[in-house]
Amino acid sequence: MDRRADLFAVGVMLWEAATDTKIWAGQSDVQILYNVVNNPIPAPKTVNPNVSDALDRICTKALAFQKEDRYTSAAELQADIDALIESDRVPTRALAKYVGSLFEDTREVTRKLIEQNLSSIKWNGAPTAFEEWAGATGPLSQTTQRAFSASSTGPTPTINTVTFVKSHRRSRSWLLLLLVLLGVGIWWRTRRTRDMGESADVGAPPLPTPIVAAPSPPAIAVPKQESPPPRQIHLTIKASPDNAQLYIDDRRLDANPYINTLTIDSAPHTIRATAQGFETESKIVTFENDVDVRLTLSRPKSPTHATPPPPSRAAASRESRPTAPIAGAPAAPAAAAPPAFAPNCNPPFTIDTEGIRRMKPECM
Repeated sequence: MDRRADLFAVGVMLWEAATDTKIWAGQSDVQILYNVVNNPIPAPKTVNPNVSDALDRICTKALAFQKEDRYTSAAELQADIDALIESDRVPTRALAKYVGSLFEDTREVTRKLIEQNLSSIKWNGAPTAFEEWAGATGPLSQTTQRAFSASSTGPTPTINTVTFVKSHRRSRSWLLLLLVLLGVGIWWRTRRTRDMGESADVGAPPLPTPIVAAPSPPAIAVPKQESPPPRQIHLTIKASPDNAQLYIDDRRLDANPYINTLTIDSAPHTIRATAQGFETESKIVTFENDVDVRLTLSRPKSPTHATPPPPSRAAASRESRPTAPIAGAPAAPAAAAPPAFAPNCNPPFTIDTEGIRRMKPECM
């Protein structure tokens, strides 16, 4: 099923328009399908002999059973139909003559009605408004009287033409005189007004030309350039264990982990974490970019002392033998006790390879 199925439908409409009949009149859908498959559609010329050969060929090709035999596109079908119309085009003069012959009886009836109505019009003898202006004895009035006398069936009416003409000519004379007087008055009024204006212009000094200051150009508003907002960085500090207390430059923080947004700063800052029973951990950072600090506190290690080597057997035997004091010799002073261990707490911390400051256990 493709677009050539639509061209088949167009062919059906062309066939029925050319023959003025239905292809499958009075048949059910099942019968129509059976006839399309098994019975070829007759050519339109076999149904209506007045169908031209070109139109018969177009319908037959559009209704071909095999889709390969039909038109491949609607444009191809349109081209053949346009060629058929151009070949059978009727001249305008012949078409007008044909239409006139169709309505010839109507035109004849209309003409008779017009003549009948014109012949029934009668002149009642009263002059029209145009005749009163042009004169009842003029050529137009005489022609009109003759026309109405010829068309009227009764006797020709008469009017007092002389009285009408005299009164009309008198009224026209008065009207002409009135127009002349009106024109003279308008001319005199215009001339007087012009003379008065010229005398006033001669006596009065010329008025100075006003000096109009040139308008100053409008001030151009320069938009204020707002300084960009300071750049900020994100700071995240996390210490382990969770109960460790965090500090920034000895300022105690209220949470662990601590997350905040700070203004960019290139100065060094010390971040420190402390917890009971753990060594203090610290780290020096700068707030130039986003900072993420992770500190893990460790428990302090117990101090270890070197164990002296065990004494030899000879030394042990000598130590075990009591020594007799020598007569007359002074007694040997007692051995002084070793000095107590003093830790080095200046400074009280060390910095490892990662830059983390670690407090010395002996200085806590």
